[in-house]
Amino acid sequence: MASSFPTRLLIEDLPGLRRLALVEVGSGDLLDFAVEKASRARDGEVGDLFAGRVTALRRDLEAAFIDISGDVSAFLPLSEAPEGLSEGDLLTLRIVRSAKGQKGPKVTAALSKAECARLPEGWQNRKCGLLLPAGDALRALLDRGPEEVIVEGLGLFQSLKEQLSNEKLSFSGELHAHTGRVPLFHDEDLEEELEGLLHSEVDLPSGGALIIEPGETLTAVDVDRRRHRAAKSGEAYSLNLEAVVEFARQMRLRNLSGRMVVDLLRMDKTGERKAVEKALADALRDDPQPVRLQPISRSGLLELTRRRARAPLHELLMRPVGLLGRGWELRPETEAFAALRALASAQGTRPGTSFGLAVSPEVSHALLEGEVAPAHAYLESRLGRKIHVRERLGGLAFELEES
Repeated sequence: MASSFPTRLLIEDLPGLRRLALVEVGSGDLLDFAVEKASRARDGEVGDLFAGRVTALRRDLEAAFIDISGDVSAFLPLSEAPEGLSEGDLLTLRIVRSAKGQKGPKVTAALSKAECARLPEGWQNRKCGLLLPAGDALRALLDRGPEEVIVEGLGLFQSLKEQLSNEKLSFSGELHAHTGRVPLFHDEDLEEELEGLLHSEVDLPSGGALIIEPGETLTAVDVDRRRHRAAKSGEAYSLNLEAVVEFARQMRLRNLSGRMVVDLLRMDKTGERKAVEKALADALRDDPQPVRLQPISRSGLLELTRRRARAPLHELLMRPVGLLGRGWELRPETEAFAALRALASAQGTRPGTSFGLAVSPEVSHALLEGEVAPAHAYLESRLGRKIHVRERLGGLAFELEES
């Protein structure tokens, strides 16, 4: 759905991690955000195409289980499978519901002519695994009708230019490369807001706050009065109006899905509850995913469900805390990517100074040997020098050091 205001799509790409942000021209307000990780091929996103082999047929469950080169099998309803399916058959599959927790993705074997035309030549001779990424995030954000797309660096610019010319993507605006010394998202002053999307607490303008806590079965959201004195019904009503509008925005930016329960401040008047419900419905109008709302209860509980199309930010960039999974913390890989972005920004701001990184052991492993090593090597190549990484215990996950 196109925005009512002129927008720009900003794209930053480090090896292993791509970030896309849709911002309003003039105000710079963040309207939408998406993250794509190279490591997501384990379970896929909605729309991804996989080659998969049938490992088990369960007539009692009316399902086939498919190996798609991961540690979780995909689930294919037999009602959507080809006739005469047997164990060992190789299929082309499309993800229709992404994996969650220990549940693998749901797939279908039905392919359209357009999807068949996109398959790589000789795919039948390949091992099980991802054939083509859906490109859902890019396609969906281009469908919002940005007037301009700005990409980080000439390499990504040329790659996207070729993609736009070779594929039928709905974009008729201008494409530009950002070649400044300071990274694009830092230059656009977005990093602090994007970092806030991984925090549970969101401040509201009037002094209250939203507390957003994703869990295994639902996301719990609490409206906290904090500095806002909402003792009277009218004041509770005004804070609830603020809260639901901001929650609709946070839900979209964080890509939350499934069942959610919002604990609003109590409103005794039916008219106030109806007005808050309408404010939330209006705020959800531009949401790309369908949302089902339940009426607000007298005690202030609001239940809603949102379709899951891609993994939410907290699943991509964070991990559960402890064995019981109470709360979330940043993954070492997320901290490592953030460290590289901070170093690149500092280097752009102070080009005469060389910076290194002091990091925790887990972040050091991610940078030097793990998932973020290609991004580390890429930034060294771009800067034309080695980035010194020093491992240390205690303190923050990473700090910049002049070297």
